[in-house]
Amino acid sequence: MSEVAVIEKPDFQALVVHRVVGTFSLARVMKPAYCMVMEKMQAAGLTCPEGLAPFTRYNGIDWREMEKRGFGAMLRMMFAKKWDMDIGVPVDRKTEVQGEVFSLECRPGKCVRTLHVGPYAKVAEAYTRILKMARDQGLELADHSYELYLNDPCEVQSSELKTEILVPLA
Repeated sequence: MSEVAVIEKPDFQALVVHRVVGTFSLARVMKPAYCMVMEKMQAAGLTCPEGLAPFTRYNGIDWREMEKRGFGAMLRMMFAKKWDMDIGVPVDRKTEVQGEVFSLECRPGKCVRTLHVGPYAKVAEAYTRILKMARDQGLELADHSYELYLNDPCEVQSSELKTEILVPLA
């Protein structure tokens, strides 16, 4: 189990694709979205800065509702929910792009952070740790989260996947 801590998230620029999809469509949607972003990055001569990673920003999260429902209900809801998300890659500079890929500025600020090691399907355990810390310390969470994918599911076993989770403070 990974430590949960409040950290300062740096600002960064990213290229992203916006999608709204159900949990069971995530895998089918994410790979093509990352490919679109990478093509735009290559065409614009952009790179991903050292220390940053491809990510998904989940938007419109109601943490109070999730916590009120309890862990089991939260898991069920996560599988039924339509996720409003930005799928992207940090880039070394701001750039203008056209089409489905757009530029996103991720502002700096304090976040609750933890690391999930294991299959993506079990990432809810990490969010439960974040919710517990926020409740215990009286922290108010913003309505979005970031999942940074620190290694590639094509290169490691699912048990070795590393996902850094950041939830900004409101």
